[in-house]
Amino acid sequence: MEAPGGTALYVCSFLLILTEVCSDFIYVPSLVHHGIEGKPLLLSVETRFPLDNAEIQGTWSHTRPSGTRTTLVTFTKDSTITDMMYRNHLLFKEPNASLLIQKLDPGDEGDYHLSLNIEFHNKTGRVIKEERTVHVTVDVPVSSPVIEKNPNYAVVEDKANVTWTCSVERGTRVVFQWLRDNIPLSPSGRCHFSRDNSTLLISPVRKEDKGIYHCVASNPVSHGRHSRGLELNVYYGPYNLEVNSGQGLRTGEVFTINPGELAFFECQADSNPPNSYVWISKSRNSTQVITEGPRLEVKSYRLAQAEEYLCRAFNNVTQKQDEAQFTLVVASLGTGKEKHTQEGSAVSPLAAITVCSLFIIGCMLLFFLRRTCHPKRDRCQSRKDLIVQVMRMQQKTLASMSLSPYLGNLSLHSSSCGSRFDSRMSSDHDTATTRLPPFKEKHVFGLKSPQESMADLSPVENLRIPSKEELREMREQSIDPQAEQEIINSIEEVYFSNDSFDMVQHELEKLPPELNLQELEEYRDKLKRQQAAVSKKVADLILEKQPAYVKELERVTALQTNLQLAAVICTNARRQLSVAKEGFTEASLGLLANQRRRQLLTGLLKSLRTIKTLQRTDVRLSEMLEEEDYPGAIQLCLECQKAASTFKHYSCISELNSKLQDTLEQIEEQLDVALSKTCKNFDVSHYTKVQLAYTLLGKTQTAMDQLHMHFTQAIHNTVFQVVLGYVELCAGNADTKFQKMQYKDLCTHITLDSYIPCLTDLCKALWEVMLSYHCTMQWHEEHDKQESAPTPDDAAAAKSDELVVDRSYVKKKLEHGLTRIWQDVQLKVKAYILGTDMSNFKYDDFIVVLDIISRLMQVGEEFCGSKSEVLQESIKRQSVNYFKNYHRARLEELRMFLENETWELCPVKSNFNIAQLHEFKFMGQCRSPSVSPSRQATSATTPSQEELSLFQQFLLEGNPFEMHIEQKEEETEDVLASNGYESDELEKSAYQDYDSDSDVPEELKQDYVDEQTGDAPLKSVSRETMRSKKKSDYNLSKTNAPILTNTTLNVIRLVGKYMQMMNILKPIAFDVIHCVSQLFDYYLYAVYTFFGRNDMYESSGLGLISSRLRTTLNRIQESLIDMEAFGESAGVHGQAEDRKEKVPSPHLSQLVVLTNSGTLYGLAQRVVATESLVFLAEQFESLQSHLDTMMPAAKKPFLQQFYSQTVSTASELRKPIYWIVAAKAIDYEQMLLLMAGVKWDIREIMSQHNVYVDVLLKEFEQFNKRLGDVSRHVRIPLPVSNVLWEHCIRLANRTLVEGYANVKKCSNEGRALMQLDFQQFLMKLEKLTDLRPIPDKEFVETYIKAYYLTENDMEQFIKNHREYSMKQLANLVNVCLGSHINKKARQKLLAAIDDIDRPKR
Repeated sequence: MEAPGGTALYVCSFLLILTEVCSDFIYVPSLVHHGIEGKPLLLSVETRFPLDNAEIQGTWSHTRPSGTRTTLVTFTKDSTITDMMYRNHLLFKEPNASLLIQKLDPGDEGDYHLSLNIEFHNKTGRVIKEERTVHVTVDVPVSSPVIEKNPNYAVVEDKANVTWTCSVERGTRVVFQWLRDNIPLSPSGRCHFSRDNSTLLISPVRKEDKGIYHCVASNPVSHGRHSRGLELNVYYGPYNLEVNSGQGLRTGEVFTINPGELAFFECQADSNPPNSYVWISKSRNSTQVITEGPRLEVKSYRLAQAEEYLCRAFNNVTQKQDEAQFTLVVASLGTGKEKHTQEGSAVSPLAAITVCSLFIIGCMLLFFLRRTCHPKRDRCQSRKDLIVQVMRMQQKTLASMSLSPYLGNLSLHSSSCGSRFDSRMSSDHDTATTRLPPFKEKHVFGLKSPQESMADLSPVENLRIPSKEELREMREQSIDPQAEQEIINSIEEVYFSNDSFDMVQHELEKLPPELNLQELEEYRDKLKRQQAAVSKKVADLILEKQPAYVKELERVTALQTNLQLAAVICTNARRQLSVAKEGFTEASLGLLANQRRRQLLTGLLKSLRTIKTLQRTDVRLSEMLEEEDYPGAIQLCLECQKAASTFKHYSCISELNSKLQDTLEQIEEQLDVALSKTCKNFDVSHYTKVQLAYTLLGKTQTAMDQLHMHFTQAIHNTVFQVVLGYVELCAGNADTKFQKMQYKDLCTHITLDSYIPCLTDLCKALWEVMLSYHCTMQWHEEHDKQESAPTPDDAAAAKSDELVVDRSYVKKKLEHGLTRIWQDVQLKVKAYILGTDMSNFKYDDFIVVLDIISRLMQVGEEFCGSKSEVLQESIKRQSVNYFKNYHRARLEELRMFLENETWELCPVKSNFNIAQLHEFKFMGQCRSPSVSPSRQATSATTPSQEELSLFQQFLLEGNPFEMHIEQKEEETEDVLASNGYESDELEKSAYQDYDSDSDVPEELKQDYVDEQTGDAPLKSVSRETMRSKKKSDYNLSKTNAPILTNTTLNVIRLVGKYMQMMNILKPIAFDVIHCVSQLFDYYLYAVYTFFGRNDMYESSGLGLISSRLRTTLNRIQESLIDMEAFGESAGVHGQAEDRKEKVPSPHLSQLVVLTNSGTLYGLAQRVVATESLVFLAEQFESLQSHLDTMMPAAKKPFLQQFYSQTVSTASELRKPIYWIVAAKAIDYEQMLLLMAGVKWDIREIMSQHNVYVDVLLKEFEQFNKRLGDVSRHVRIPLPVSNVLWEHCIRLANRTLVEGYANVKKCSNEGRALMQLDFQQFLMKLEKLTDLRPIPDKEFVETYIKAYYLTENDMEQFIKNHREYSMKQLANLVNVCLGSHINKKARQKLLAAIDDIDRPKR
């Protein structure tokens, strides 16, 4: 009787404690206070219990940011004790425990901790502890910010940068924000902010950056202090240049005005400062500046048909310009009578062509007359002269227009003559280009403009150059292209032969002996047509090349101006040289002689100064050594030795050589000291000086030997000093005995608390040494590349060979030194690791040690490519030792959890998975298993650095081992559900009986909130909807959250910790996975032992435990369970060492009751236990791929066997565990008794079923109701409900068969009644469950049908249906066939039943 009473008392006490813990007796309105320096601050506390009914005792303590903690006030309800240091600073207000800080100062920052003990008078002996922490910050209000701009004048866009600075006189934790025209600025491609936003850099400045700038400063106690506005003026433009006019008609870039109309044009552009405008006319193949200013006035009667104008806008500050071109056309717009008041009309192109043609004809006639007047001259010569004059006139006309460089290749047509013409023109252009240098065309044309060239032509050549309009008219003449091509093709081939061809001579030679005027005129017309065709083709090319011609003409003009200026300078120079030549006299020669004597005296003075300098060399050498200018000191010393040998004939230099030699030896000693400094802190400039100094001394190889000796010494000294410092710090005195110890012995004196900091500092110091060595190698590699240039002379070549030898020696020495230095580092760290027993380390501390060593091994791999076998072996030895002890403790802890587990549901979110736990965070990042977590975290935040090595990442600053100091888990897990169910009012009423939340924490009582949207779910589920749900779904509208317990969660966390250790140290992966499998084995065995062990399995005939499950349970019991500890199998496990690896079998907690029929024999606890095991197995399945990658190849069969034989059998435990509930939930014995009372040998067919069917169905209805009651406490998944119903139905069907087998007499009508009863049972049962098909339905129907079998059929039935028991088969023979067969046949059938070996189903 004592045990149940003690249990009840224990449960009540537990619930009372939970109730008191979850209630709040004190209330702090604010847990964070932002105070103002010099002002008072009240830390208010409100008590929510009657002070008269309780005794209180509490303290206020202050924890500064540095970590120091001070107790300020100790108080009770009646008295207060304030620390003497704070009596005038603090005021404690009784009795509500509030604390007033009278005048804040920066030292008051930190956390204020209130600890309050409460003892109620009616609960004497029970003390309730309340604790609150209030965070206080102390700030100075922000003064008005002051804004400055640099430069403080207007700036030019795209050329200047502007820096804005904002500062305040007073204020702490100031946050700055920048506004432009009251719009906040954010970082962009041109706007760059400093870390605290106090500086804004705009680079480069653009037009859109102009405006009024403000700076806003704020902190936790001041908000929005604005500075005065400061304007930024930006010079920009011109942009959006446009020409507008109020007269005429505009079509695109063409303005049309009426004849005689006066037109005004406005040129506008966006610019700061305003632009300068120039109007340019581009008429008649010339460019002319008309006027300046934004306005242009044009009189139409002064224009030809159309002219082009150009408005050029120029910003004098930004030095940018823009142009807008338009065409002005004079035409009638239909507004009235046109006025033709042109002043002096220009000659039209047609008139010009006519005049030219007439002039050519006249010239030809003059030549013909001349030939006629001089008959003795050769006729061909006369014709030749005529054609020469004509061709020269054409060539000079084209040359005066500077067209030859722009004609290009004339692609006339694909005909032979056209091709020859094209090639001839191209060759002319190429010849001119080859013959003349760039921009020398001016020499061809005399550096004159086209107009000046025209003025220099002879009267025959002085023809007006056709304007652009005339050329266009020539192009637009209506000539058939085919006819034009035929004319060009008719030109003789010889014209395109070469440059030396004399076309005039050729034409004269073709003349007949007797001239005929008509033939000459016809031939002249032919030549004119050919000339017109060629001229038209040339005109087309001129129009195409017009822009290039204008541009080249401008360049030629500019070149002409520069040449004229150069000519003036040369003329002046020659004139001054002539004057100087004439003024040279004997006085000048005397000056030269004096200059000669001056030079000799200067040389003597230089020697004296050198001697003086040699006497003072020692002072300068001392100064250079103090400045660490070793190359300069050696160079100076060598130069002094050389100079001393030069001036050795002076008596004052006799003793200088020996003194310089002593100085040189002193420099070498200091140089060796300087070389040793590079081993711990490599500096490029310092090391360059040292190497240059050794090169000057010719001791490069000696320097490298010394350097390696210094590195070895640096490693030893560094690790010894680090360890010695921590040993002396922990010992508390400066005992000299530690300094005399060996390093290996010194490592054994490191305490557990200082082990990790000392290891971190040790690795940091060794990193600095290895980094210096890495930088040294990098310096030599870059230095070798720079000095690998070839040398031309022999002396330099010999010196180069010597340098090559030195470089080769240095390279080999450095490469060999990598392995040597890393070996020294490993030995030092190995001695430190093995010097302390880590078996008692906390898990997190041991993980940190593994992380540091893993990072060190990574450093070694990048340093010299080593696999760090020494470190791996030492850390593996410590890890195996630690892990065995750790795993043993965890198994004992798991046993304790299981024995105290009440198998209550742990409420987690519906989307819970192991990735949400901290222990599995390392799996969420893509990384190699061998990389340490700290490196993985770094690579996750900075993916761009994944390709960089550690030496590249931390070359300038930082240390790869510094991150362990700040490595803390600041994240919080969010895996618990806010409520076990959804926030639906319908569910609250459905579970009202279980809604006793006295033992539920406050945070778990909150309504469910959607994790994505943050909104509560809509209450749209009606009662009809809930009633329409499936009968076997006992979840109602609960979330489909995983079913697990606190112990399950602890096992999952343990697995995560084991995998972390395995992830860091791969060599122990198999040992870790083996221990992980033991955690699962023990959990599975405990669930089976608590809820599934029963001796009735075999007798049921249902085959509840499979052979695989039984094998697994036996293996676990033999390999893991220590049965001898409880005297169950003494003498089986004889070896104590084997027992050390085993764990005692767990026992079910006394709080778990499995015998109460009202709770369906602990169904809720059974569901939680079994489904938590299934959930755990699912998580193991998800981890299989990850574990497989870590497992060594030789051990992978163990992992596969573990998953196939153990993990996969977790769900098979449902059958034996739930069968126990199904066997006890329904009273099958009562049904057998009721069936025994039924009379089956009736003579009439009954229409009403028997009473036992109703009783059985009532039992099933009661079972269904109790199942629903249980589902209000624990969600019953559909597979679980299906297993329960399947077991119950199977047992019911077997009970029916057993009842039928007990019948003594049965008629055919009785058999029909059996069939009626069973069909009634099936029909009612289908309404209670959705399980389809009904299990073992054929088992009953087949047995009933066997009543109608004959003797022969019965014998075959016995052989085929071994699922029935011998009793059931014997009843069929005795009852059904007893009256129809003789005794011999009956005995034969009964003997057949006895002979058959019937395995149970």
